[in-house]
Amino acid sequence: MSNERSEPAVRPRRAVPFRGWLIAAGVVAVLTAVGVRLWYSPTVDPEPLKPVHAPDPTLLKHEGEIQARVATILTTPPALDEKSPHPVEGVPSNASPELSAFRIVEDHRVYDLRAWKPVGAGDGPHTAGVLMTRTMKLVKQAAADRIDFLTRTSGSDLAVRCDVPRSDAARVFVSQKKPVVSGREMTEHRLSVDVAGVPVGGAFDLSFRTTYWNSLQTPEEQWFGTIGYDGSTLLSMLILFPEFRPFKGGGLRTGPANGDLVPYDGTQLVFKGGAGAWMYWEVPGPKTGNIYRLDWKW
Repeated sequence: MSNERSEPAVRPRRAVPFRGWLIAAGVVAVLTAVGVRLWYSPTVDPEPLKPVHAPDPTLLKHEGEIQARVATILTTPPALDEKSPHPVEGVPSNASPELSAFRIVEDHRVYDLRAWKPVGAGDGPHTAGVLMTRTMKLVKQAAADRIDFLTRTSGSDLAVRCDVPRSDAARVFVSQKKPVVSGREMTEHRLSVDVAGVPVGGAFDLSFRTTYWNSLQTPEEQWFGTIGYDGSTLLSMLILFPEFRPFKGGGLRTGPANGDLVPYDGTQLVFKGGAGAWMYWEVPGPKTGNIYRLDWKW
């Protein structure tokens, strides 16, 4: 999952080509089966629908914040890792991380695809990189010395790096048995972060980066997913596309972890960069245990 150079950030369309905004008291609701109108849109940058009301100041402010965030990211190419900077240990398999001692209040992910490219039969394992940066706000609810997260890819390799907190004390555990997800074998790493210094009841930030190598090579791989955590108030996903492969359609689906996914029709914010350079989705109050999956095409 990643690419290189990108055009400067362009002011996003305030009315996403779904069906329009409902704006009331600073709350923006997109009334649509997401993934229907946008997915089948015949053009990359169709004419936006007009808002029902004048743009809300809160929406405009948030739009500017996302635009500035994108502009900052575009000032440098994605910093890809071929190897993790932390100690790495092989294990037979990785259990699902136990997160009951923590509340993930906010969960934000940025997928930088600017270094992505098609991989040929003779190319090496580190030919095309995608960089995912995950930033969270958490509260420690019970005693725990460490918090763990799984990272997986259907590509050739991955490398994970902890930025905050205690990057010097992070460790990585590589599963020797490859799990199978949607019929594909996955390379799986578990990042373990030291949070012993955070008191019970204390709030803290956590950020890590994962470089996925030689992934997103087939249409079946063109999706990103996350889950709603108990007590979470906000999740977001920002995708920056290669200049030669702009966003052409897609949408958000949701459903229980072991059930069918359906187009998401709840409250969300969606911003789009000019010419499909990037897309941003934000969901307030995600449902606990629900999968939120972004399917897209380029």
